[in-house]
Amino acid sequence: MENGEVFGKKGLKNMYSKVDHIPLIKEIARGLKRSKNNKRYLELGIAKAKCFNVIARYFNESTAVDISEKALGYIDVDCFKRCCKTSEFFNDNKEKFDLIFVDADHHYCSVERDFLDSLNCLSEDGVIIMHDTYAPNEFYADHCEDAWKIQDYLINRKDLQFINLPVFYGLTIVKRHNKKEYWKK
Repeated sequence: MENGEVFGKKGLKNMYSKVDHIPLIKEIARGLKRSKNNKRYLELGIAKAKCFNVIARYFNESTAVDISEKALGYIDVDCFKRCCKTSEFFNDNKEKFDLIFVDADHHYCSVERDFLDSLNCLSEDGVIIMHDTYAPNEFYADHCEDAWKIQDYLINRKDLQFINLPVFYGLTIVKRHNKKEYWKK
């Protein structure tokens, strides 16, 4: 095996589990809680709610959105639940969120729409995290679809700061470019 390739039943084996990204998101949530920027959390696409059940505990209010009623059944924390498309949720939403985790449809057009809708309801110092934006290898590219194209969009936005971490199928962390100079008095 070269370059850390791991072989499995179809050639390349999964380099990460489906929950490896949760500790990193948990640390971001903990940081937001310490800074008292933890009023509301939104997760789009919750699957079996493994991430949602961990992260929601760090916020005063949490909202889960998924097109599957079955997915919402995995939630074991007190929260707002909405079984609908993400676009339907945003059409009705009036809230601002401090952390938004986007892990719904992985096709670029949906990722971009979910990102823009999320940005419209992000609090001033809020953070958006998008999952599956960097497939670890060709074998898993289908899982991530073309969500990676969001980098091409973000790089041209001068009003945003972002980093794409090439781990855990890719985590892209975005916030508004904040020109506050806290260190100056």
